Amino acid sequence: MNLQTQKLNIIESLLQLNDKNVLAEIETYLKSKLAVTVENKKPFTKKELISRANKSNKNIDSGKVVKQSKLEKTSELW
Repeated sequence: MNLQTQKLNIIESLLQLNDKNVLAEIETYLKSKLAVTVENKKPFTKKELISRANKSNKNIDSGKVVKQSKLEKTSELW
């Protein structure tokens, strides 16, 4: 089972769930996990964003790109 299928199965299960207490527990758990993820990521500075954009443009100009179709196939394995 790939990640997308697993997520869809979880969503379907949540849609059928009618217990508010269980939903509240799930919500609390998800918020705690997302908060940790957000805390570990700091926003880019303007200088960093410009640098990343310039690097991306150079990669595009030199042909260092990945086709969308290849990226989609690769992402199915994540």
